[in-house]
Amino acid sequence: MSPRMRGPDLYYREPVYRPPSEAYSLLIQATIGCSYRCTFCLSNLTKDFSIRPTEDIKRD
Repeated sequence: MSPRMRGPDLYYREPVYRPPSEAYSLLIQATIGCSYRCTFCLSNLTKDFSIRPTEDIKRD
């Protein structure tokens, strides 16, 4: 099972991949994983793609 982290008041399922340009922006995780299956990218090896329930997102 992948590690889970809760920020100040937000839920994240790690690892979270994001570009450096977004390092200081607010992140609300509406999906988990990546829906693309690029052969050159390793991010889809750690977790399957899923959409978080709407109520969980609203709670964040």
